[in-house]
Amino acid sequence: MPNLTLLDLSHNSLDTITKKNIEDFKTFDEDLMQLNLSGNPFRCRCQLRDFIIWLNDTNLVEGKADLMCRNIAETPVLDVTAHQIKCNKNIGKNRPAMYSQYVTLCIIFAIIGLLALIILFMRRKDIVRFCQQVRQATKDAFDSHQTHYNYSGIQHARRETADSGVASVEV
Repeated sequence: MPNLTLLDLSHNSLDTITKKNIEDFKTFDEDLMQLNLSGNPFRCRCQLRDFIIWLNDTNLVEGKADLMCRNIAETPVLDVTAHQIKCNKNIGKNRPAMYSQYVTLCIIFAIIGLLALIILFMRRKDIVRFCQQVRQATKDAFDSHQTHYNYSGIQHARRETADSGVASVEV
C-alpha cells in the first residue's frame, strides 16, 4: 500500500498481534510512519511475546507506553516479563503420543461395541422371548385387576333396596 503513513487500529478489540501481523507492519515500514494500537484489550500471553519484543525495538507505534494487558492487572505491555507470560516450550511436543493414545482408546471402544453387538445378535431369541414374557405378564396383571362397572344395574339395585323398606335417595 503505497503512501500509507498512518495505520489507526485503535479501539478494535484486538487482544493479540501475531507474528504474521508484525511481518505485515514491517512491509509497510518504508512509508508507514505511525501505528496507533491504543484502546485495544491485549491479552498478554505466549502469542503476544513476539509483539512485545518488536514493540520494544520499534518507534512506529504511537503511545506504546499506554498499551495495557487486560489479563495481568492492567499492566503496561512494555512492562510484561517472560515470567508473567508463562510460555510453555513443550506445547505440541507430546502430540504424537497423545494421538496414539486417542487412536488406541478409539480402537478399544470399537472392540467393546463390536463384542456387545455380537452378544446381542447371538442372544436375540432370548431377548425376544423375554420381551414377550414381559408383555404377557403386563397384560395378565392388567386383565386381573380390571373391574367392570355396569351402570344400568344401579337403577335395579335402588329398586330392590326400596322394595325391602330401606330408604334410598333418587338422583
